[in-house]
Amino acid sequence: MHAQMMCADRKWCDFISYDDRLPSDLAYFQKRIIRDDELVIEIESEIKSFLGELEKELEIIKHYASEAA
Repeated sequence: MHAQMMCADRKWCDFISYDDRLPSDLAYFQKRIIRDDELVIEIESEIKSFLGELEKELEIIKHYASEAA
């Protein structure tokens, strides 16, 4: 949900769940999620780290592919 808020530049979003198989007092659930800016910073950092690792792996693959050609 934080990724959605990050992409949409929102400060909050609602998590909603509905299942009509449940009793009526349990079938609908809603919770407002407030954006946690510290979590956003952590997510962004982890994404950058992942992309850096991915780029390194792609360079290794490209290197071996060019040697095989």
